[in-house]
Amino acid sequence: IVFVLINAEKKGYAVDKSILNSAVLFLQKYLKEPHKDEYSYILESISFINYVSSLAGKGDRSLSKLLLEKKDSLSIRGKGFLALSLAIQRRVDDYKKDKDITDLMDSFRNSMEITTQKIMFREEVSGAYRRAFYTKGSALAAVLTCYMRLDADNPLIPGMVKHIIDSRANSFWGDTHSIAFLSMALDEYREKYEKKGEGKITGKVSINSKEIFSNYFPANSISLFTGTKSFDELYAIGKEETDYPLVFNMQGSGRLYYTASMQYFPSAAETLPRDQGLEVRRIIYDLTTADENNPFGKEVKKSLKRGEVYLCKLIVVNPKPYYNAIIVDPIPSTVEIINTAFATEKGSLGAYETKQSGANYWWAYSNPLIEYRDDMVIITENYLSPGMHEYTYLIRPVIKGKAGIPSLNAKLMYEPEIFGRTGKRVIDVK
Repeated sequence: IVFVLINAEKKGYAVDKSILNSAVLFLQKYLKEPHKDEYSYILESISFINYVSSLAGKGDRSLSKLLLEKKDSLSIRGKGFLALSLAIQRRVDDYKKDKDITDLMDSFRNSMEITTQKIMFREEVSGAYRRAFYTKGSALAAVLTCYMRLDADNPLIPGMVKHIIDSRANSFWGDTHSIAFLSMALDEYREKYEKKGEGKITGKVSINSKEIFSNYFPANSISLFTGTKSFDELYAIGKEETDYPLVFNMQGSGRLYYTASMQYFPSAAETLPRDQGLEVRRIIYDLTTADENNPFGKEVKKSLKRGEVYLCKLIVVNPKPYYNAIIVDPIPSTVEIINTAFATEKGSLGAYETKQSGANYWWAYSNPLIEYRDDMVIITENYLSPGMHEYTYLIRPVIKGKAGIPSLNAKLMYEPEIFGRTGKRVIDVK
């Protein structure tokens, strides 16, 4: 409540000073004799109270010293509140000027999971931390606030913001504490970096000092520009096998957000397996050989029998959370996909297929969208939790002869540099 009142006052709302001062006094009394509870609960609560007291101008340096001695028992959120408290008490606006704050900021970096566009944090807490209203959303908001106030030019800040925005459909936005802290952090981000840029902006992109793209963004609008250059056009800009910087420039105030990627297709004869953040495998099983020990039957590697039913299992392994993944599995020209929803197929075969979830709850980690096309299966996932994911579908060989099986591919739709693929192989239908 005190935290809300202090921030409301900063936003220009009328706050009764006597009530605020009485509430701060109550917190200070609590600090002198906290209720008996689990150690982690008390430390988490004290860290937040210390931050709130510091915002009210009543910070306790001796309390901050105690928390520094116990920092290894604090969560990421608790460390964030401590860093912010120290910055207020010591009047620090750059973490490099204070060793204690530097150590806390270093601990944040050690907990980061970084992709090309998002910054995440891996931390598992339970028990008393949960009772102290710990949430991953409030932890990320505390760290983001630390970076904005103590390392304002850090290039990782937009990645944290992007992760917050992209996670609206997942657990970050499932509880009121996360929503409140994240909303306040995003508001501070907008005030600090974006609000001054509500005027017109011109963005330019150049290679080898030659402008390749330019776009005018009008005032008070949200607009997107996308440009593409072919390899032939790029080769005309400079010498082959020479590195040139890709330079983004902006005229105006505010922030220009950009991303760049290269799209290419390897020749079929040279396709080799790759693991660029996603490990993928495809296994084909002969259902006619299924038994108690092998419920899907034996693995098939070289030949299939025309007219039989086979099960394809796709395995995707990711070491960290990913968003907006797409898995594309092209099929050989000699087989067809079996859709058990059709009346012409045996309904009992449906037990072997991965089912598309009809529910779309915020707490659901996986809700695959599965498309059967004439020549491929496409699976999209809004969110892939860390670990191994399996998908199954059925095929039937219909034409005799040898045919190539194209690579199984998985990638992130908005971060295509994170991908995985299998190698090419040949299958013989007899």
